[in-house]
Amino acid sequence: MPKIMLVTNEDTGHYLHRLPLARALQKDGHEVVLVSPFTKYADQLINEGFRCVNWNLSRRSLNPFSELKAILSLAGIYRREKPDIVQHFTIKPILYGPIAARLSNHPKYISTFTGVSFPFTDTRLSKQFRPFLSLVLGRFLKNKNSHTIFHNPDDQKHLIKLNLTDQKSSSVILGGGVNTEKFQPGPPAKESKNLVVLMASRLIQEKGIYEYAEAGKILQAKGKKAEFWHIGGEDEGSLVPISQQEKSTYEHSINFKGHIDDMPSILSQVDIVVLPSYHEGLPRFLLESASAGLPIVTTNVGGCKYVTKDGINGFLVPVKDINLLASSIETLIDDAALRKKMGQESRRIAIEEFEETFITGQYLKVFENLLA
Repeated sequence: MPKIMLVTNEDTGHYLHRLPLARALQKDGHEVVLVSPFTKYADQLINEGFRCVNWNLSRRSLNPFSELKAILSLAGIYRREKPDIVQHFTIKPILYGPIAARLSNHPKYISTFTGVSFPFTDTRLSKQFRPFLSLVLGRFLKNKNSHTIFHNPDDQKHLIKLNLTDQKSSSVILGGGVNTEKFQPGPPAKESKNLVVLMASRLIQEKGIYEYAEAGKILQAKGKKAEFWHIGGEDEGSLVPISQQEKSTYEHSINFKGHIDDMPSILSQVDIVVLPSYHEGLPRFLLESASAGLPIVTTNVGGCKYVTKDGINGFLVPVKDINLLASSIETLIDDAALRKKMGQESRRIAIEEFEETFITGQYLKVFENLLA
């Protein structure tokens, strides 16, 4: 039985994003081992039938000694476990995993970019780290024992342009798919109630929370009968988190509801979804919202534009364009027939292009080819 190891930077990633893939691999006859720091979801993952191996890694640390220790720790895990293939998710596992594989003489690996953001943006901090990133990625991504997966074509083209990968050793799989049976359209909205607009994301600036708050403020000043909700917790591991002071300034227009696991229930109460992110791989929130039959307003970046067809199931707006964001939301608030029509298109797109079994089948094909 081939042993497959999935490695990420926190157990939330395994539980909220990788479970369908892990289940599909297990069903396909593979032994699946999950590796990450485990702080929240170990019991749930063990109950699913997966073995969990703890990796001592800090998402925020930039201390070279701590990072070297993390690499050596991961190499030790590979030596003990002897996996046939390892799949790395998020930037530190993508960077450290191939080094650990080389140190341990194991294994074949898949690097999965769920989004190309911080490492290759034009911020001062990312520019400081780019030479190291380019050195490591350029050496290990174009390797006969490896394959690189991107969640949208834009990210693939960007790294090919940087000469960090090529068409032969990489492919595009549009996200992780969505369970269209689990996420279904809710009941029609009652005319007497305020409409609910929802954004779901981690509490970091680059998700566009400021723009969402300002758009809500504009529409509330116009007397629009809509509530603006936000679902999602603080991201203590982020290098650019939103401070409590910043959050408090947004509360004049946003109802922050914190982290909620039951997204199908939340989406059944919602009329419009919004994600004004600065960059994305393929946002799970938009996939779930589309499957739930909701119209979408999002930015014209990365994977957002592959879920949202402008004028068909929602609207695409430029990054940081608060006025166009507000007017697009306003158009949907004012037009119930348009909300219904775009919601139906969202549901169709989710079923035809992003159904979970269809997407996970593409991952299984990559594993099959690498094992051959």
